[in-house]
Amino acid sequence: MIANDGSIGESTTCERKKGGYGTKMMNAIASELPDGAWEMLALPDGQVLVTLSWHLL
Repeated sequence: MIANDGSIGESTTCERKKGGYGTKMMNAIASELPDGAWEMLALPDGQVLVTLSWHLL
């Protein structure tokens, strides 16, 4: 789990319709993991939380 405590403006990457390089990279990583999934969440205090999860074999 990664939390970015940097300041962000009103518009966040979570609200974008299309993803950038980071989104494409996370999709590629998650697709290679067993039951891989990832989630990006904009927190009320302005932080962005990214969680990557998968099942261990």
